[in-house]
Amino acid sequence: QEAQYKNIYQNAASSKESLQRRLKRADEEEALAQSQIKAFQTKESRVREQLETLKAEIEKLTGQITATQNLLDQKSSALAQQVKHVQTLELERNTAKSKYTTLKKMEDNFEWYRDGVRAIMKAPRDTDGEQASEIPGISPALADNILELMADIIEADPAYETAIEAVLGESLQYIIVKDQETGIRAIDYLQIHSAGRSGFIPIASVKPAPSDGSSPPPSAGLLLNHIKVKAGYEKIAQVTLGDVVLTETIDEAIALFNKNGALQRIVTRNGDVISHQGILVGGSKDKLSGILAKKNEIKELKRQDGIFAQKLEKSRIEQHDMESE
Repeated sequence: QEAQYKNIYQNAASSKESLQRRLKRADEEEALAQSQIKAFQTKESRVREQLETLKAEIEKLTGQITATQNLLDQKSSALAQQVKHVQTLELERNTAKSKYTTLKKMEDNFEWYRDGVRAIMKAPRDTDGEQASEIPGISPALADNILELMADIIEADPAYETAIEAVLGESLQYIIVKDQETGIRAIDYLQIHSAGRSGFIPIASVKPAPSDGSSPPPSAGLLLNHIKVKAGYEKIAQVTLGDVVLTETIDEAIALFNKNGALQRIVTRNGDVISHQGILVGGSKDKLSGILAKKNEIKELKRQDGIFAQKLEKSRIEQHDMESE
């Protein structure tokens, strides 16, 4: 019986030892699990922080995208306006250039002048005696002594063009030549070839009208004060326009003519003229030749073309920068 109790005791002791080992392992496993839980909780917290950071970054980037899209829309609208502006400038420049080309071609072909003027100014030089054109040629000596057209030596403000054309009349189309011999030979050329008529002003021999002893017209009111003359042709301008006084109205012109008795012509800005003898000439401005107005228009169109070219270059650079942006 003692042996039996001893065996029972040993079995109980062995079971206790086994239970203690199992308990120890359970404690160790519990400690490991707690450590793993803590590690996972730390990792979860870190991941949550990263998630919040990414959400904030996404929100920030979304705002930037919206702002950039709005800016892009503004830039696109501005670019469209700039493209339209460039196209408008190109159209305006092409229109002005087309008009300039047409008027310049007419000027080069002397289409505003009488037949005789065109015949002389367009006649080719007959250098070898052979006819190289349907238009009869002129000798080099004659061509060299044909200097300018009267209309080409005068430059005036548009406000005074009508007055100048009214006073000069047909003489605005006269051809300035070196001397009387040149004028005679040019007239012979027109007669021989039935090429029309023209006036010729020999620069070497023109003379001002003789004085009648009266006081000269006051210099302050002279039309010449409003005219720029090509260098070397001041004498021609003095002979043709030196006695012309400018007034605003025909009533002022008549009052001046009746008052001072000077040998003078008087012209108004509208082109009404009183001759030396008191003859009145006037009417609508559209019946004048308009040569000076056309020449001024050519100069203005050329000036505008330069301005358009600068504006276009600047606008195209701006367009290119906007497209790049």
